[in-house]
Amino acid sequence: MVKGQTIGDDTWGKVNLTNGLTLLMMGSADPVPELPTEKVKFLEDMTEAQLARHMQHPGGLKNLGKYRSLIRQALIITINLIFQVILVI
Repeated sequence: MVKGQTIGDDTWGKVNLTNGLTLLMMGSADPVPELPTEKVKFLEDMTEAQLARHMQHPGGLKNLGKYRSLIRQALIITINLIFQVILVI
């Protein structure tokens, strides 16, 4: 951006570079990521056999044991907060 103008990658329009000119550069110096090599498969596009094989291994959290204390602490704080709100009302 130069004084309210947005310039593109290839053209600079009527912008003249002068000493003391401040440019705001946005973007990344990394190369543009490549497209995936294999096509994305949706459940609607799968055959019955592929769908049955996929449903045998559902995604999601498998080990909730390590999160048990975190969930317990959050519930205790939430319950205490609810009781405090009820007492104020």
